Amino acid sequence: MSFMSDLGGRYVNNGYAVLPLMPDSKAPGIYKSGRWGGYFEWTNHCSRLTTAIEIEVWSNYPDAGIGVAGGSAVGIDIDVVEDEAVAIEIEQLARRLLGETPLTRIGFYPKRLLVYRAATPFAGFKAHPIEVLARGQQFVAHAIHPETGQPYLWIEGSPADVPLEMLPAVTEDQCREFARQAHTLLPETLRPARELNGSEFGNGAHVSNPDKRGTIEGVTSALDWLANNDEPYWFWRNIGMSVKVGIGEAGLAPFMKWSAKSQKDRPEYTLKTFNGFRNIHSIGVATVYREALKAGWIPDPSITINGEIAWDPGHHPAQPLIDEVTATEPHEPAPADANVFVPEAFYRATGVIKDFVDYTLASAPRPQPIFAVTTALCVVAVLAGRRYVGPTGLRTNPYIVDVGSSGCGKEHPRDCADMALVTAGLDRFLAGSKIASGAGLISALVRQPSSLFQIDEFGKFFQQVADKHAPRHKREILDNLTELFTCPIFRGTEYSDQKERPRRTIIVPNCVIHGSTVPGPLWQALQSGALQDGSYARFLFVPTDDPRPAWNEEPRNLSDVPQRLIDGLQRIVAGAKGWQHGNLAEFAEGTPSPAPVPWDNVARDLDIELRDELDRKTEAHSGTYHEALIGRMREHVIKIATVAAVSTNPEAPVVTADAYSWSRQIVDYSVKTMMRDADRFVADSEYEAKFKRIAEIIRTAGNNGIKKSKLARRTSFVDSRTLYDITRRLIDGEQIEEEILVTAGRPATIWRWKRS
Repeated sequence: MSFMSDLGGRYVNNGYAVLPLMPDSKAPGIYKSGRWGGYFEWTNHCSRLTTAIEIEVWSNYPDAGIGVAGGSAVGIDIDVVEDEAVAIEIEQLARRLLGETPLTRIGFYPKRLLVYRAATPFAGFKAHPIEVLARGQQFVAHAIHPETGQPYLWIEGSPADVPLEMLPAVTEDQCREFARQAHTLLPETLRPARELNGSEFGNGAHVSNPDKRGTIEGVTSALDWLANNDEPYWFWRNIGMSVKVGIGEAGLAPFMKWSAKSQKDRPEYTLKTFNGFRNIHSIGVATVYREALKAGWIPDPSITINGEIAWDPGHHPAQPLIDEVTATEPHEPAPADANVFVPEAFYRATGVIKDFVDYTLASAPRPQPIFAVTTALCVVAVLAGRRYVGPTGLRTNPYIVDVGSSGCGKEHPRDCADMALVTAGLDRFLAGSKIASGAGLISALVRQPSSLFQIDEFGKFFQQVADKHAPRHKREILDNLTELFTCPIFRGTEYSDQKERPRRTIIVPNCVIHGSTVPGPLWQALQSGALQDGSYARFLFVPTDDPRPAWNEEPRNLSDVPQRLIDGLQRIVAGAKGWQHGNLAEFAEGTPSPAPVPWDNVARDLDIELRDELDRKTEAHSGTYHEALIGRMREHVIKIATVAAVSTNPEAPVVTADAYSWSRQIVDYSVKTMMRDADRFVADSEYEAKFKRIAEIIRTAGNNGIKKSKLARRTSFVDSRTLYDITRRLIDGEQIEEEILVTAGRPATIWRWKRS
């Protein structure tokens, strides 16, 4: 039985954000390589809609349950099992104060859960025995109850039958008032051992030192920060118990993710141990918070970390713990760009881009959403070339490179682009998969001025064309790409033998580059010379967040291109309604007349804000290779936003605020990851490459550091003298710190990365 395959699609059609639950569990999970594991990023579903391709993939998960992500939906959990009359009385109170909802779920009778709609999403809270499951939480909709062994029961109808928009809307204040009144109905025997202090009901009291109860946001943030370098069993166990007490079953996924950082981790044992934690009284969520704070974690002030006390914006939620820890163990704040998170834009597309993404993911052996989006952008961009221009006159000619390890799924989206364009009768827009010379590139664009070049092993290709010692015909490729990215008219090179080699002129060229590469050759290619001259800043390098996606057990046939996608591609080629392109859009000679794509007033305001922001950032990064990246950001955003506008409405495209914001998320992600990773991996010399490689080994060792003996084993690529010299330089540069541990034998040297 799979509740997801039977009902998941109906939930999504009714407006609910859902996620797969592991069999016999309340915890979200992912089924990969023939086994279940924790779904570590499930809280992303609290702020976005579930996609059709996600339902299609999850429907193949064996025995998958359905969870509803809190956010737009709110679950009122009445956790009273001892007294049926009290449970019913509290339910009646909820209906009087919050409205008559048609959705009531029973798991372990007489416990019950009522479902409402959030007027504005808010964070959930608990005032035992009432728990309001909202943003950052989830509740079980369909599954087998782990205690009764029976399916959860919906009394009248389920979310599969009742659209979210039909539910009564509730606010956080209403829910807190309900919890306050429900607490007065409890007999003494059901009141919590620790009397509530009133802040659970929204009286504005600041967050005190957390004792037992935490929140999913707080625990996940702490565990993401906390290193796990093969920790001893007792430490691992205490963290697990702390998480279980703090957030219950919802803690399984973040705990398994944290446990997986260790080489000793065995997922099956981790799952069994976590499920075995019961009746724990000697530990609370403060344990995991304290360990993370000792390691340098500073929770975002907007995160509620104590699940039993309301958040007050006037106080930092962890201040008591911070004061306690910093009194004996000083720390420094986390680096600003230590983590770059994948934006939801990669999971939210519209128009032809969405149709292409859906086709690509449905037919992929390993679905890779990020690369599906980047490929879709390139496909729409090449078809829109010479037919549309953006609000500032920019063309639709992005250079986008997918970055991921071998076997992560980079190849399939390219195959989909080829198949879709061929099936739609638009294969003339496909150029060769290799560019042999600068002259060859220009010849291809003379033949078809709007062309898509899909280049595999782009890192190696870039090494060849960016190397200052490369043959001239290779170096001319990068020179031409640099010019083609910006120039409205390409005039070519003048040669002495004009009869044999005439100058080639291309009016409004639209060269679109879609590359893919593994990281190593890319970093070798991007030496600081290429970084500083700005040529690489014309490219958007987009890494995946999932190096090994789950297998799609029943992929769609690649040749089965949806008719809706074919029609959309052809609509783009037809151009804007009422705009006369003539036959010039297909040929180099003459002057084409592309339709201008305007932007609305809000998008224009967003662009002005970005322009001013980038001016300040450019000045701050003046003289560094970050300056070139920042300097090109606005140009990238406008190009991608124009492509998104054409995708949504080819007949009358407009760059809306949503299209502009969507585009900026993608560009921000590319630029931030490039700035971070270039600092770590790009080197000008062999010595600097070794230096950065050793620094990266120490950095990734986490807060416990790495022993000298272990580092020596992992750095066989350098001799002992070079290793000593590099570690001394790192110490002198205050990038690492050295600690000497006195042991029963010889003293042990530990090197640890210093956070800045």
